[in-house]
Amino acid sequence: MRILPLSVMAATTFFAASFLPAQQPVVPNTTLAIEKAANTSASPSFNGMSNGNPGHANVSKQDIHTLLYPGATTNIFAHVVGWFGQTSHYNVGYNSSSSAQVHAQVSDMMSRGITGVVLDWRGPNNLQDSTAAALRSEVDARGGAFQFAIMEDGGALSACYKTSGCDVTQKLINDLNYAYVKYVACGAVGNPVLMPQNTAGFTAPLSAGAFAWVQPSLVTTTDPMSLNYLGDFIWNANNYPAKTPFLTTYKGFDDSYASWGSHRKVNQSCGQTWLQTFATINRSYNTSHPLPFLQLVTWDDYEEGTPLETGIDNCVAVSGSVSGGTLSWNIGAGQENTIQYYSIYISTDGSHLMKITDVNAGQHSLNIASYNFVHGSYSVFIKAWGQPSIINKISPAIPAVL
Repeated sequence: MRILPLSVMAATTFFAASFLPAQQPVVPNTTLAIEKAANTSASPSFNGMSNGNPGHANVSKQDIHTLLYPGATTNIFAHVVGWFGQTSHYNVGYNSSSSAQVHAQVSDMMSRGITGVVLDWRGPNNLQDSTAAALRSEVDARGGAFQFAIMEDGGALSACYKTSGCDVTQKLINDLNYAYVKYVACGAVGNPVLMPQNTAGFTAPLSAGAFAWVQPSLVTTTDPMSLNYLGDFIWNANNYPAKTPFLTTYKGFDDSYASWGSHRKVNQSCGQTWLQTFATINRSYNTSHPLPFLQLVTWDDYEEGTPLETGIDNCVAVSGSVSGGTLSWNIGAGQENTIQYYSIYISTDGSHLMKITDVNAGQHSLNIASYNFVHGSYSVFIKAWGQPSIINKISPAIPAVL
């Protein structure tokens, strides 16, 4: 047997030791509080409603355009009712005309890829008119990055309609002139573009197009999301190409809190209604046949159960376990098409977290032992990031000994 010189043996031993993998410490880069924090313009005091509006939550800020066909450049508007803060409406925790609230709402909308707002307006000298003024000022401050439109609600004309001798047409003209002068052209009265609701707008002589809306009255057992209405609207839009279509998507509908409600309902179906309205549009539109405008129903109609401000609950409840260094998890009753991806975090104290990695939706296990963390006891967390405007969900602490 050949005996190596002592100096060679020492060098060989050092060479082998230098390639032993170092154990990785946990260095926090976020916290559990941050990952769970509410991040919308909804009031911190709002705790949810039984008609499907979730309380203040951590909501996905992925661009809503990603739910449309690839390459979509559609102008996406959020419909705003702007009437909260008066005793005749439900207390959602804020005044719609507050400049601070409007600023928070526009910031939230822009963070989700929304192009602008369409304010549901019922004429001058009311709370919605004050909301319009606040919105106009906020949009001006955004330097062209956000848009603002006013829609005359039929309710603005109802009193005139019921009053003998009142000219409804002239009332409409007066309202439009007021809005144009105050909010649009600073003194110049122009010719407004008229776009009525529903498909009749495509054939009306003075109409430039039509806008679609959620239709709870058309819900049937075979069409629980009222998607046939959307399909019919799209068919008519395609048959009148000279007219402009304003399509719509919505998360659901439940008017049980509205004083005018009649127990109409479109189930949210744990986020599936929201996704299916987009899927219906995507079957007919693409980059070769683009959709110019989309209106979201709604940003803030809490009383009819349509607000996107609060986010959409996908019914996901993430839970998991660690065995043999492998983390495994499931998502409860929710469906995975409502999830973008998962983030995996590790913690030594259950509060300060270090993100290990992101994994694609559909993957439900990860070998965390392969990351060679320092031997010890840990807590692991799994965060399911929702599709646009869907609530992000995070698991309870999952114990792990590595």
